[in-house]
Amino acid sequence: MALSRSVFTVLLLCVVCKASNVPVFLWGDLSAPNLKANPLTVTTSPAFSDILSQELSGEPLTVIFIEETLSNEDFSRRNADGETSFPYLHSNLGKSVYLPSVENPIEALNLLEDPEEVSFVTLTEDGLSSEILPNSGNVLFINLKDAKDGESRGDMLQRHNDIMEDIVSKLQESHKSVVAVYTALQPSWVVSHSRFRRQAVDSNNTNEYALDGLRLYAKKIILVDDNKITSLEELSSSSSELNSTATTLKTTLQFSENSIVLSFRGAGGYWFFVVFGDSFHCVGFFSAPIWSGLFVVFILLSITFYGILMMMDIRTMDRFDDPKGKTITINAGE
Repeated sequence: MALSRSVFTVLLLCVVCKASNVPVFLWGDLSAPNLKANPLTVTTSPAFSDILSQELSGEPLTVIFIEETLSNEDFSRRNADGETSFPYLHSNLGKSVYLPSVENPIEALNLLEDPEEVSFVTLTEDGLSSEILPNSGNVLFINLKDAKDGESRGDMLQRHNDIMEDIVSKLQESHKSVVAVYTALQPSWVVSHSRFRRQAVDSNNTNEYALDGLRLYAKKIILVDDNKITSLEELSSSSSELNSTATTLKTTLQFSENSIVLSFRGAGGYWFFVVFGDSFHCVGFFSAPIWSGLFVVFILLSITFYGILMMMDIRTMDRFDDPKGKTITINAGE
């Protein structure tokens, strides 16, 4: 039994060496429950050891609940009904100490007692791995490793809250003073860090030659002279010359021991870019807003023209004739 405890302690310390900062919640019969922690700083492992020495000065029974992962966000988690996952811990806030960020707390907790006098219990899906004996020592480690398939994290944390309440209540009945510690091996919320590697282009890459006035892509350049084959590598310099009429381009490539001249004739002007784009890129002069404006103008002109015609069709005498009265007659002699 003693050998298994020592092996478990060594394995636990190996895991903690890779752990990050995690929160620690202490409650129970603390010696200084009014200790306030600075939430903006990280509590180092030696500083946490000093806090434990101060809080556990009365040598109470210390039960340590260890989650696999735990973060500050888990304490503020709420379910659909607005209820917290830790109602038992919230009810003990008045006599508790909360450290939001502690560096490797398990390392300091393992130094509380001689490993030979420490009890280790694991909570699995089948329950506790062993019974908690009344005289098993002053330090008790309980690993909460009973995650179930299909169970949400909020439900798992609330179930662990009920388990801690039940265990601490039973221990308080059989011991004079009990202090409980709730922490984890690793944080459940980790900020991802991305890393980009920048590397300069290999100078020995001869597949691309950026020249003055010319860009040349070649897998390999070979010079054949009198059945003698020479592989040209490591371009040292280059120069390009374009005549005044822009019809001939000469590019000289200077290698370590050889040089070649590339001549291009611009009979078809194939190295000039097209000044204007393709026809399908053109935007028509009569766009939809222009057509709409012209249509409205045509309607207004038609109404105006029709009104003028109606006004011109009115006869002079018809304007003063009463349809119900006597017809107006005018003699020619008058």
